[in-house]
Amino acid sequence: MLDRNILEGVVVLHETLYEIHTKKLDGVVFKVDFEKAYDKVKCLQQALRMEGFDQSWRNQADSFTQKESVGIKVNDDIGHYFQTHKGLRQGDPMSPILFNIVVDMLTILIGRAKDDGQVGGLVPHLVDGGVSILQYADDTIIFMEHDSAKA
Repeated sequence: MLDRNILEGVVVLHETLYEIHTKKLDGVVFKVDFEKAYDKVKCLQQALRMEGFDQSWRNQADSFTQKESVGIKVNDDIGHYFQTHKGLRQGDPMSPILFNIVVDMLTILIGRAKDDGQVGGLVPHLVDGGVSILQYADDTIIFMEHDSAKA
């Protein structure tokens, strides 16, 4: 998007933490560090369906994430299969795509929980509805109001 800046998330994080600290607000700031999220969740196929991927793409994603050997297809010829250590690894071309799809599902789930009143964002006076989630690369920070019952 042309109207976004790469530092926008960092600025929102800084401003939110500054506001919480200076006004002594209660809240929860939870940093999540993902490790190959797409092959540890059960919703990858559902996420791919929701994003409009057809069955052949979903089958490819399964074969990359579930099998321990991969063959590369070039011009309708499949080369020799080579072994992987539990499917794709960080640095493989499919990793960022599958990671983004899975993390997008997390964002949708948190947004739905927020809309249903199950969680509340922080600093609603700075950001409409309050900040509930920030994502950059593989870093995810979740913000929640301090409410033991909702947590």
